Amino acid sequence: MEGRVGIRVGVIGTGFMGRTWTEVATNHVDETQVVAVAGGRRAPALAQDYGAALEPSPASLLARDDVDLVVVATQPDSHRDYVVQVAEAGKHALVEKPMCQNVGEADAMVAAHEKAGTVLAVCSQHRFRASPVAALELVRSGAIGDVRMIRAQGVVTLDEPSEPDNEPYADMGFHILDVLRSFVDASATLAFGQQASFRVPPPRGSTMALYRFANDVLATVWVTYELPAPGLGSMVQYLITGSRGMIRLDSYGAVEVGDAAGWRVAFEQTPFDP
Repeated sequence: MEGRVGIRVGVIGTGFMGRTWTEVATNHVDETQVVAVAGGRRAPALAQDYGAALEPSPASLLARDDVDLVVVATQPDSHRDYVVQVAEAGKHALVEKPMCQNVGEADAMVAAHEKAGTVLAVCSQHRFRASPVAALELVRSGAIGDVRMIRAQGVVTLDEPSEPDNEPYADMGFHILDVLRSFVDASATLAFGQQASFRVPPPRGSTMALYRFANDVLATVWVTYELPAPGLGSMVQYLITGSRGMIRLDSYGAVEVGDAAGWRVAFEQTPFDP
């Protein structure tokens, strides 16, 4: 990284997503470089693997003059405090989803960065993928009329029990809800569901939830990391039902439109390895 100029990144939280963002910033974006990491038992290995400084604490990382942007990849109950501290240090923040635990914490995070004049962003990459963007354009163009119902699923097939860093609904569920809400274009007024665990060691490995939105759209969301083989194909899929037709969205593949004439492929996502 010698001589490399750009956005200098510090990473707080060194689990799966901390390592993921370190990899992205180091090897997949020309304008960024990771200069320091802190937090968690995996911090020493992460710092060594990517040639970054190992800071003894998040506070010492925030005190560095050579950090412009801080990635907060810790557990959700710590996001509010760290993101506010990042703002107070005069640095930009990218925080992992879920952003925080409640609206009050979110308001405090936003207010801190507005006061500091820094940028706060939440990791919501699914809304920018080409296939969800294509589906949203179809919805907004009126291709299926008024949206009435949506069925969404985020399912992972496991050959062996695993131990994800986050509870699945707080992990994949938030991505699904982020994209779903863009289709609905309204806030939820009612939400309820049930959770259970069948194979995944942490609690609540599977969730089925129902939402009603302010514009009376209904949505069901199924998230599980406990699906047996052969699975159901892509990890994230939606069926968007409108007054005149439907859209089948594979978040990693095709977007299909269905109406009285049958189904047709409206868009095909370029294959990639997630």
